[in-house]
Amino acid sequence: MTLVMLLLWHGCERVRTSIFCRAQASLNISQRGNALKLYHMPGACSRVTLNALEEIGVEYEDQALDLSKGDQRSPEFMAVNPRGKIPVLLVNGQLITENSAILLL
Repeated sequence: MTLVMLLLWHGCERVRTSIFCRAQASLNISQRGNALKLYHMPGACSRVTLNALEEIGVEYEDQALDLSKGDQRSPEFMAVNPRGKIPVLLVNGQLITENSAILLL
């Protein structure tokens, strides 16, 4: 994973295209009609997941949380993720947490 991220960081278009094409094919959002919802905080590590979704060009619902206001402890978010951590990606209502797990989709 580190090598892949290093290649992506340095702009290796061939590797980048291959990885994002595989990711898009595995999600296959448009054909399966999957609903994606990302809970994140702007400027936090969840930006990695946000960038990946933008890069592969899938449609998703964006739900920004303000951790300074305690949004991660609200009853609404605790119902989604009882751990109260971000990022969270819901795929057809199925919870996926942690950047590394989300990026493996």
